[in-house]
Amino acid sequence: MNASDHVQWERLEPEPEDAAAKGKAIKVSIVVDIIALAMVSYGLFILPEGESLGALRYLFLVILAIMAMFQILFMSYSFSPITKPLLVYSDGLVPPQSVLGKVRGVPEFLPREQIESLELVIFRFSKEGNARSAEMMKINPRMKLRANLRNGKKISLAERRPEAIRSVSERMGSSWGVAIKEMFIDV
Repeated sequence: MNASDHVQWERLEPEPEDAAAKGKAIKVSIVVDIIALAMVSYGLFILPEGESLGALRYLFLVILAIMAMFQILFMSYSFSPITKPLLVYSDGLVPPQSVLGKVRGVPEFLPREQIESLELVIFRFSKEGNARSAEMMKINPRMKLRANLRNGKKISLAERRPEAIRSVSERMGSSWGVAIKEMFIDV
């Protein structure tokens, strides 16, 4: 069944500043990876013939390229709850999509029957926590929303301001009969 066959309740859009910052981080990482690969390639190929690594230099470059690609895919996956919208329908939701998410089995549409509970990740300020993180959270408070599935998987759905997360989670919880759990992380 296609998401267009469902009745859309809400579209929780990413906050522009957060999405832009994470998008820039991904772009900077891509540029840094390309520059690093170019520098390593240059270094490997200008070695004097006697000190050459031979065919191993090609293997080394392939491994570095794979590592750089995985880093970009991981960042895109990690940032997708911040940079992509969460679509909530009457009978399920469309989690944020990414290439690595698809590989990990994040479905394109998640029926409400597969959701055991919703988890709100709430950041608390503690004396033992990082002062810089606490100050950033006071200026720009955040809360995460995750879906705990009946098969044991957890899927990150969104990271937004607390009022937006509470609003969408309360609607899903009350309409679908899904428990809402709170988890606290000290910052």
